[in-house]
Amino acid sequence: MHSWAGYLDEREEILALLWQAGGGIIVSGDRNEHATVKFPPPPGSGYPMEHTVIEFSTSPLSFFYQPFVREYVEHAETDVTIYQHPKGSSKFGVFDFDSTGTVWTVQFALVVDGVKRWEYVHKWRPSTVQ
Repeated sequence: MHSWAGYLDEREEILALLWQAGGGIIVSGDRNEHATVKFPPPPGSGYPMEHTVIEFSTSPLSFFYQPFVREYVEHAETDVTIYQHPKGSSKFGVFDFDSTGTVWTVQFALVVDGVKRWEYVHKWRPSTVQ
């Protein structure tokens, strides 16, 4: 199983802890394609939307493109797809994390077959900054 699809209950436990902490970043891989997804707190959870969690998932560095297999599955009630990129033989993500202030930032760049294809910046304010 290369996605959360088989582990939705466990995913909700992890997300609940991250929502409680003020949000966070999940870095994952082995999905055979790239997907960036937001997981906002569910309505009625008591957590503000600023506590949204974001996942960056990218395939193995040297992976051949499979035009017939889509690994990423969006779960409409909980997932908000920001970007998905299935094509390419070599994909990797480049991260720059900054947690020096009260607002934390992650800058992400997706590189596909040696070319930067997409960039994204995510900022959040953790509940407790140490």
